[in-house]
Amino acid sequence: MWQGTHTTGTSKWMRMIDNKAIFEALQKFAISITQKMTPPFRGEHEDQLRAPFETFMQDVGHVLSVNLVSKGETHLPGRLGKPDYGILVSGLLAGYVELKAPGAGA
Repeated sequence: MWQGTHTTGTSKWMRMIDNKAIFEALQKFAISITQKMTPPFRGEHEDQLRAPFETFMQDVGHVLSVNLVSKGETHLPGRLGKPDYGILVSGLLAGYVELKAPGAGA
C-alpha cells in the first residue's frame, strides 16, 4: 500500500491506495491493447489506445473513489493544439493526455 498526503489550507487528508487494484486495472489495459494490436486486423495504432485508455482511467477513478472523466478531443482555451483528452477529477480539470502510438515519440 502507498500512502499519499495532501495539504489544502489547514485541512489534511490521507488516502490508502489499493496497489493490487491499480495493477489489475493496468493488466486489463495491457491485455486490451494487445488484443487490439494483434493481426490480422489492426486499425490506426493511436486510435486503438482510446477505448482501453478510457476504461483504465475509469477503473483508476473507481479505485481512488473519485469521479474521473476523460473528455475526448479537448480544446485548449487560448492555446494552440487539441490534446486527445482533458482529465476531470470530481469536475475539476486535472490535466491533459496526448496518446501516442506504441513506438512513436512525444
